[in-house]
Amino acid sequence: MPAPTAAALDRIPGWFWPTDQRLFEWFLSAGTQGDLLELGTYLGKSAVLIGGHLRPGQSFTVCDLFESEAPDAANEAETTGSYSTLTRERF
Repeated sequence: MPAPTAAALDRIPGWFWPTDQRLFEWFLSAGTQGDLLELGTYLGKSAVLIGGHLRPGQSFTVCDLFESEAPDAANEAETTGSYSTLTRERF
C-alpha cells in the first residue's frame, strides 16, 4: 500500500499536523525493522500514514481505550469534552 497523501489525511479528523506527518514519513522511510505499535489513535489519521509504510512481514497494532470507563473525574471531563464521539466503529 503506498503512503497516503497529505490531502487524503486531511479528510480524517484529528491532531496530526503536517510537520508531524513529515517527521513520521522521515522516520518510517528510514528502513524501520520489526513490528509497529501505535498507542492512542483517535480516528486513525496517524494510523493510516503508519499503515502506508508497513513492510512485508511486519504487523501493525493500534491500541486505544475506545469507549472505556474513565478512572477518575478529571479523566471523565477530558473524555466527555474531547472524545465523546470516539468509538471503535468510527476509527
